[in-house]
Amino acid sequence: MKTQMEKRICPECGTEFKPKVHNQFCCSPDCTEKAAAKRYKSNRKPALTKVCKICGNTFKAEGHTRCSVTCSPKCSDINKRNAYKVFYQKNKDSILKASTNQRHKQGSFKCPKCGSLHDYPLDPHGDRRQYCYPCRQSFYESGWPADSSEYYSIGAY
Repeated sequence: MKTQMEKRICPECGTEFKPKVHNQFCCSPDCTEKAAAKRYKSNRKPALTKVCKICGNTFKAEGHTRCSVTCSPKCSDINKRNAYKVFYQKNKDSILKASTNQRHKQGSFKCPKCGSLHDYPLDPHGDRRQYCYPCRQSFYESGWPADSSEYYSIGAY
């Protein structure tokens, strides 16, 4: 047996209506949207007036920018660069140590073709022959030796 729902009064427009479902509080979809917009506006936090960390201008921070400390993308980029500089100064030793470990070791090698000594990074693989730039260029013009997979050429750095 179906229970009859009592008539209600729409909080938006004040008209009397008979609800179609038990949780219907407004008479129409338009009134429902208006009521939702009012609820949203009433629950919304007011905009904060802040001072930009970079340029000193005042700006309104609301919605997703409430936590922002800068007024514009340009000031935000400057702030990020400044933050990186501070981070770099604090961690300079560990950053430089890590980057030197990643670089190839420097050393000199003797070109097997011309016999001259050159200062270049050493072969990271350690199992290939290294040629100087002029000898490598001559190989490009005349062709590489038969088994070129075991050769490693050094470019001009």
